[in-house]
Amino acid sequence: MKALIIFTISIIFSTTIFSQGKITINISGLESNKGQVVVVLYKNGQKFGNFEEYYKKQIHKPIVGKKAFIYIDNLPKGEYSFVVFHDENSDGELEKAWYGMPKEGITNSGNHMKRPNFDNTKFTITGNDQVFNLNIKYL
Repeated sequence: MKALIIFTISIIFSTTIFSQGKITINISGLESNKGQVVVVLYKNGQKFGNFEEYYKKQIHKPIVGKKAFIYIDNLPKGEYSFVVFHDENSDGELEKAWYGMPKEGITNSGNHMKRPNFDNTKFTITGNDQVFNLNIKYL
């Protein structure tokens, strides 16, 4: 009986402490099937917006029917944010005009056009799966 109680407590503890989540990102509004969609994921606000330093970067191919679907799993609990862009020339980089505005379609986990920062785009992974339905915007 004592072993059963210890086993039950260890299972509850491990699923609570080590639970991980998955995000599904459904992208629509792409202007073409050309190129790829890039997702840059940030955790706890670290280096938000820096496309060179991030938590995880995932490149998804192909774009079909001007839509893309991205799945990122095994995410530990915490606060996250992401930026998604339509990498039309498949170079893995967000193309910008000389004045800094994106030349390629872009959106974020807040799905808004305000200047994104971690606080206005963050979401929390608690072990549950989350779905984001986003529309790429071209500026």
